[in-house]
Amino acid sequence: MDGDFYIDYFIKHKLPNCDCFVEKRDDKIVSVAYAKKIDIYVGNTLMQVPFLTGVATDSAYRHQGLAKKLLNESCEHYKNLGMPFILLHPFNHDFYRKQDYVTVSNMVNINTVKLKTIMHKPIQKLAIEPLKQTDFLICLTLYNEFTKNLVGYHKRDNDYYQILFAEHFGDSGKGYLLLDNGMPFGYLLHDGKNVRELIIPTLVNVEFPPNIILNNAVISPEIFLQNKLPVPPLQEHTMGRVGDVFAILKNAFYNQNFSGTFSFNTNNQSFETTVVNGRYVKTSLLTDYNPHLPSEKDILLAFFGNNKSVLLFNNAFTVYNMFILDTY
Repeated sequence: MDGDFYIDYFIKHKLPNCDCFVEKRDDKIVSVAYAKKIDIYVGNTLMQVPFLTGVATDSAYRHQGLAKKLLNESCEHYKNLGMPFILLHPFNHDFYRKQDYVTVSNMVNINTVKLKTIMHKPIQKLAIEPLKQTDFLICLTLYNEFTKNLVGYHKRDNDYYQILFAEHFGDSGKGYLLLDNGMPFGYLLHDGKNVRELIIPTLVNVEFPPNIILNNAVISPEIFLQNKLPVPPLQEHTMGRVGDVFAILKNAFYNQNFSGTFSFNTNNQSFETTVVNGRYVKTSLLTDYNPHLPSEKDILLAFFGNNKSVLLFNNAFTVYNMFILDTY
């Protein structure tokens, strides 16, 4: 489903920085999974996690469990390295659900030419210009100003944007630069029908040209709720799989007013975690297994702010949404 330019660019520029997991038959690589370590912000701390960027099996060797084998091997590899979880943007959510992945963020499907969010101040003189590949420095500046400190947004730099723009425009992508009184305040990347990425300061009221339909933009539901707009149906987006659950607990956001313990199950064992004044203290093994406790998947969902099914965490975790405006 990827364009030829993207595939070529991936092999040349991204593959050297990826971990590669392969399965061979008769000295031929027939199944592969790539994972690139990315840095994401957790509060003021940078956390490194693996992000699966390519899973593929030769058509002649499919339906033999090879991809599943590689996914399990890669997960075990990163768990042994102490990495909390593995993330990916899947083509098929149902397939990855069978591989112990859970959905940790959702998309709001926007099928309208108007995009509304909350506003710091009214836009005085809006201009929308075509985005050029050479505008990557402007977009990096906008990212640093408006998006860098969002919880869970991965770290970006000059090289990242050059690669992103080379891929996007080389694969026939398009974009718009948003300006107010001649000053850039946001940008939009799209492939002609779907939004790939949208970065704006929270709080802008923008009307795009009528020939641009915004589909699959990733917008935090809170933006709609705070602006008292109806929330469109959510679509599954980013998925995650638990690596080292103890690393998740150590790096989770806890309510500063919370002191106490909560328990969870993993691998048919029960554990108890202690938090004092919002600070993680320890996790210890319980002697009795309780099958009714939350699972390690519930811990992962709570970390990503999806804790509706785990009421226990409402008193322990401060709710956050990850990858709020990122579709890539």
